[in-house]
Formats: sequence, C-alpha cells, structure tokens
Amino acid sequence: MIKKEDVDQIPFRDYRWLHLTGLLPGLSDTSREAAFYLVDQAKANGLTVSFAPTLRPQLWPDRETMIQVTNALADKADYIFPDASDGRILMGSKHPVIVNAFYMNYHAKAVIFK
Repeated sequence: MIKKEDVDQIPFRDYRWLHLTGLLPGLSDTSREAAFYLVDQAKANGLTVSFAPTLRPQLWPDRETMIQVTNALADKADYIFPDASDGRILMGSKHPVIVNAFYMNYHAKAVIFK
C-alpha cells in the first residue's frame, strides 16, 4: 500500500501530469490518505491532475464512503473521466449530459464522458 511518506519521495518537478483512478483510495485508509496527499502535492507543484473514478465497490468499506471520497477527489481534478456506471452510482444518472453538468460544477476544466 502507498503511504503519505511514499508520496514525499516523488520528484514532482520531473512531471507535468498526474492521472489517478478511484482504485488507489479504495485499497485502504492509508492509501486513501495518500491519494489526497498525492493530488495536493501534484497541484502544489504545478501538475495537471486527471481523475477517473474506476469504481470497484468491493474495495470500499461502504457505498457512502466510496461516493464521498470519489467525488472529493474528482473535485480536486482538472479533468474528470466518468462513465455511465460511475455517474449512476456517484450522482444518480448515467446520462452523459447530466453527468458532465454535475462534474462541471466542480473545479474541473473539462469532463470527458467515457
């Protein structure tokens, strides 16, 4: 599992982009904490951040935690890549226009519906 201390070893200045999926925060509380720290450090170092929910409900302790954490990470991303099944679970619709509108109310520059 990744830990916050592992993130401190990343030479962010060598990169321009971070792509994160919803798998990492679902693995454990430690990985969840590291995922948020990773995104925060990437943004602080000027990286563009993209996020794909990639939901795997079996990884999470419960549905509410999965939704809250996944949407909180999406809110930190510059680009969000949801699909119909993500939208249905995370915000109650699988319609591309509704899902895109929901996530454009976040801080995203663009939402790319897969």
